[in-house]
Amino acid sequence: MRKELQSILTEVDNTSKFKFLFKKSKIVAAIENELEIVDKQLDDIDQRLYFLDQHLENTANELSNTKEKLSQTENNLANTDNELSNTKNKLSQTENELSNTAGKLEKSQEELSLKNNLLLDTEKKLENTSNKLKDSTLREKLVASLIDPNVGLDQAGNFYFKNKTKVAVAGGFSAGKSEFISSLFKDKELKLASSVEPTTAIPTYIINSDKTQLWAKNKFDKLIDLFEIDEEIHHKLTHKFFTEFKINLKSLVSGLCLKTLIPFEYLCFIDTPGYNPANLQGSSTNEDMQTAFDFIKESDALIWVIGLDSNGTMPKSDLDFLRKVLDDSPKMPIYIVLNKADLKPLNIVKEIMDEIQEILKDDELPIAGISAYSSLSRKELAFYKQSKFDFISSLNIRPSQRLLSEIWGGEGRI
Repeated sequence: MRKELQSILTEVDNTSKFKFLFKKSKIVAAIENELEIVDKQLDDIDQRLYFLDQHLENTANELSNTKEKLSQTENNLANTDNELSNTKNKLSQTENELSNTAGKLEKSQEELSLKNNLLLDTEKKLENTSNKLKDSTLREKLVASLIDPNVGLDQAGNFYFKNKTKVAVAGGFSAGKSEFISSLFKDKELKLASSVEPTTAIPTYIINSDKTQLWAKNKFDKLIDLFEIDEEIHHKLTHKFFTEFKINLKSLVSGLCLKTLIPFEYLCFIDTPGYNPANLQGSSTNEDMQTAFDFIKESDALIWVIGLDSNGTMPKSDLDFLRKVLDDSPKMPIYIVLNKADLKPLNIVKEIMDEIQEILKDDELPIAGISAYSSLSRKELAFYKQSKFDFISSLNIRPSQRLLSEIWGGEGRI
């Protein structure tokens, strides 16, 4: 473009010599001005081209470096792939080794389990042998003390009932009679023996005392301190013990008496022998039922226990038994305890309690009340008429005072 302007300027200069001499200076000035502008633009373009060249050169260098880095990265990636492949191979090898080790370990565990079972069996046999030896020794000491007329205290006449109101605790087998009585003890560690089988027809009498003692009344009307024979004997005098060592306890002992701290000074609780309806396997004979009935009718009051773990209502056999009791002793206060009530939802327990109330009304069996109770937690969940504690407390008076109450018309019945 500059060359074109220069050519125009030359042409104007030549032309001015002949035709336009008077306009020469103006035209030349304008063209020279345009030439300066063009020169400046060309300088700017040159400078921009220089910078572009520099940028292009830098970009080329960066691209070259990037290519080198990319090549290096590709090499590193190839190395990494090789290392990964090697690692996978090692991992596979390690997994195989672990699998083999696990197989060996499993085999070792099986062998160890077999040895452990053999060891446990051996320990169990040794423990059983040791227990049998201990029980055998206990049997010998027990029998020797009970059959010797010279052993024991001559106080059996006042053994159980002096100044006490007798409260029989009875019910179907496994209803939890012993657990119920044990829940009355101040000593929570002290438990009456309970068994999965009916026990021998020997009652246990429980009376209040600051000192815990277990006495047996033998056939010579002597008192034998059983804790002197074995401090844990009250846990061991089970049906299994007497059956295994062929001991007819009834022929040696007429009763047991546990003295321990209970909050009822004037009461004697009687844990009566087990009672089963006749249609159950291993059930009580008529003689056993009569024995249980005899203990109850000699009492002043009856607490009848029903286990809610196996019953959803009052068994007919219980109703028949209670009818027999009331036929013989119409004035005897009877209180129903629905034991193990914590094993059922409270709404179900209340439904059972309502149903039993209706059954008793229909059978015209008067009762002093019903308690839904947990012997394990020592808690009463619900009651009808009066609570268990209130009923028992109403009996906790001197027999002489109770006799006066009956003379004045009180029958101990609500």
